[in-house]
Amino acid sequence: MPRKHFLQAIFAAIILLVEFLLCRFILFDWHGMKDFPLLLFLFGMGVIFLSLPSVSHAIRFSVPIGYAVGFFSGILFHSYGTDPGGGRTDNLWLIWGAVYLVCILAGIVLEILYRRRHKARAARSAEKKNRH
Repeated sequence: MPRKHFLQAIFAAIILLVEFLLCRFILFDWHGMKDFPLLLFLFGMGVIFLSLPSVSHAIRFSVPIGYAVGFFSGILFHSYGTDPGGGRTDNLWLIWGAVYLVCILAGIVLEILYRRRHKARAARSAEKKNRH
């Protein structure tokens, strides 16, 4: 694994950690959740470090981007409801988690597209070299 990929992963992990700390402690009054931000953070750290062998950095940076975009999407679009027992419900966690997962999946799709394009370029380059 090149050192560059490792440093990118560390940088993405630091960004994710800062976002987690902001959301969990400083912006706690906005959402009121203790465990969910931690679960998303741990899941994101796993994705970042599982992406280390990949060439593209799309996956590594889709994680912190998705965490922030998901959080603010949840804040903007959440709604309150009442469950059958009369308790208050909020769908912020659903929006946050869904947007987060969509961003990570988008990073995976970009990674796959990058690899296909890279392989096609390498094949064309090898074909040109064989012609000359």
